[in-house]
Amino acid sequence: MTKVLFHEIPDAIAIVKRGGVEKQVALFHRKERVYAAFSGGYVRIGTQGRTSVPNLTVLDIDGPNFMTDGLGWYEYAEGKVTNLRAVK
Repeated sequence: MTKVLFHEIPDAIAIVKRGGVEKQVALFHRKERVYAAFSGGYVRIGTQGRTSVPNLTVLDIDGPNFMTDGLGWYEYAEGKVTNLRAVK
């Protein structure tokens, strides 16, 4: 049996931009941290368009149950409802 560590967040999407190319991607969580699926992997996303990849930015995000930690990274709280819309 294969373990799954990244879980897709229902009805959550983002638009990311890298080198002039914009792409709509699905959002995932691992524990409480929020990630965008990108280029065969996962990129952590934060406020103000920030990601864990320096030349990749988030232009827009739409999804339920997001909060931020003290460092400005998005967190997913399955039990809480906080609707989030728009980033930059």
